[in-house]
Amino acid sequence: MQRLKSPDEGAPRLAPGSRAARLAADSIAVGDAWVDNVRLDLAADEREATGGWPGTMREARARTYARFTNLDALERYGSLSRNELDDAVRAVYERARARWLACARADDDESR
Repeated sequence: MQRLKSPDEGAPRLAPGSRAARLAADSIAVGDAWVDNVRLDLAADEREATGGWPGTMREARARTYARFTNLDALERYGSLSRNELDDAVRAVYERARARWLACARADDDESR
């Protein structure tokens, strides 16, 4: 039996409490919430979550900007640079995709 990799496996280690670590943790949370929302929407339509990740970079950007460019984010992080936002967009998308694929593999294994 092949061991499934965690979506976090191979991720760079960041100093706890650093701005980069907080951004990374919040990006993971945004990606996880995105997957949860997609799965709930599919379940409401009585559809299964199968196949490749259905999300897009445009959606990742919208979710990331909604999370990191509001007043709460400004108080938490200060103003984020374009590079920090771009990194967060990629992190959100990559986390969501990795988690989706891990869940899809687990669901496929359960159905066998």
